[in-house]
Parts: sequence; structure tokens; C-alpha cells
Amino acid sequence: MTAQPGDRRPATVLAVIGPPGPEVSSVAGALARRYDGQVLALADLTEQRGSTSPAIAAAVRDTSDPLGHIPGPLACRLMRSAVLSRSADTLVLDGYPATAVQAEHLLNVLRKLPGHTLAVLELVPDKSALRRALLPTTPGPIVPGWRNPAGPTPGLPARYRQRAPMLRFVLERHGVPRHVAESHLSLGELLDAADHAFGHLLPERIPERAAS
Repeated sequence: MTAQPGDRRPATVLAVIGPPGPEVSSVAGALARRYDGQVLALADLTEQRGSTSPAIAAAVRDTSDPLGHIPGPLACRLMRSAVLSRSADTLVLDGYPATAVQAEHLLNVLRKLPGHTLAVLELVPDKSALRRALLPTTPGPIVPGWRNPAGPTPGLPARYRQRAPMLRFVLERHGVPRHVAESHLSLGELLDAADHAFGHLLPERIPERAAS
């Protein structure tokens, strides 16, 4: 069912998060097509709003964040506006929330939509590659679910490594369903993982032919 802009009907929200890279966006787009949903990507929102708002354009231009994230309060306001004016009842968030603050704010927004559902699909490096990267400096078992491996993880942006543990803590504290999938899997396998983990939360899949 299509939502009308500005309404406050419940939303089914699936956030696809993980290290910056093409996998997150590819999975988010494919999930939106599979469930007839709308993709919300912060980068697209800032580009759209930046074309008409000099303040937003300046914030994006002046950011010192190597991942390109705009300042926290602005990011939260843009996503809040997009969620409340959505064009579909199923939303797929591309790479958002990326921080604990963004997660808290998103949950506060969704609480105003009675019956909302939020679930998170987190894409992570495969554990064997992660183990090989960590063994030289941090021998020992990898924590199940790749929650908080000891020591730095080569190949992942430092800002992501710093933010991820706290983001996971906030999601767990609020009881948000989170499924971890290894990012080296094929797109089909990642979609099947999301179906298996969140199929009871998501609306009925549209036929594959119609989704293509």
C-alpha cells in the first residue's frame, strides 16, 4: 500500500548498514524492489536538499569526515523529514543509521508511527578474512557475530571502526532485530538471508518479474 506524503501511518523499515562500499547500496536497492519499497539514502537526500539550500550545500562541502557524513543534527533532520513524508509503507535505509546518535533519533521518529517495525541487516567482512587480518597482532578467537573484535581491522575506515560497536550497542539495547551477513556473499544469498531473518516482519514479496 502506498503512503500519502505527510501521513503518520506505520512504516516497515529495514536498515542496511556496514562499511562504506557498493554492497550496501546494491542490497538496499534490491530489497526495495523485492518488497515494493522506497530507498532512502542520506547522500541522495543531501544532494537533493543541497541544490536548493546553501546551508546544506556548505555543510556537505565543509565536512571533515572521510566517509562524507554530514554533521549529526543535520543528518537526523533530513532523515526524519524523509521518513515522515515517505511515498511507500516499506522503507529501506541505505547505510543509515551510521552512528549511535542517528539510531536513537531514528527510533524516536518511528515511535510516533504506531505499529512501526525496524530491523537491521548488517554487512560485515567475512570472518576468515577478518581473522587473517587480525592474527598477526591479536591472536585468539573472533567474537561471534563480529561484534567487537580486539584491535584495529585493516581495510576498514577508522571512523566506521569507532562507530560500529556503539551503534550495535544502541540497537541491542532497544531490542532492534539485527542480522549479520558476510558481505562477500552473492546478492542473491544476501537477499535470501534478509528474507530468512526478517520475512515475518516484511510485507509479502512482489513477484520477481514485477520487481525487475
